[in-house]
Amino acid sequence: MSGKSAADLIQSNSQIYRVHSRRLANPADADIFINSARRLTTFFSDPRAYYAEAQQPIVDILEVAHNSLKTVLPSVFSRPGFLDRSVIPAEKAPLFDAFDKLVNSVTLHVSLFNNKPLRDRLLSFLSSIGVALPPGTTNAMSPHTTIQNSGTPSTGLNTARQIQMACLRL
Repeated sequence: MSGKSAADLIQSNSQIYRVHSRRLANPADADIFINSARRLTTFFSDPRAYYAEAQQPIVDILEVAHNSLKTVLPSVFSRPGFLDRSVIPAEKAPLFDAFDKLVNSVTLHVSLFNNKPLRDRLLSFLSSIGVALPPGTTNAMSPHTTIQNSGTPSTGLNTARQIQMACLRL
């Protein structure tokens, strides 16, 4: 991978996100859903995963996983802002555990989402499922945000090496 450009690495990750998104969209095969959620959880636990081009797909993935689980057990999501875990049967619990871990891995890095509409969408999503945000999380931009010449917020993960280090190794 060391010879790939940042654009190649971003494209590679984009393809990987699409694959995992499709796998999370179909919870009928619990093993595939859980395996994809675990792999993404590991990746999303690293702050380097949150370069600008990855943030939209990360939010999309959370929403896809959530929507697919709503088809498995709609009663779990019957109350806004609350997941009723008491109605999850034991055989479905691993799906919801994998989803919880996936969501929590992203929740820890909310401050890295520097696009306000996307950040608001993420915060709204997290609120809709009753996730408590890390202490000090607000709608304000990260203090580590810099504005580049394009006027686009950046966390600084824009060099080929930094993006390369953030690549999924699946």
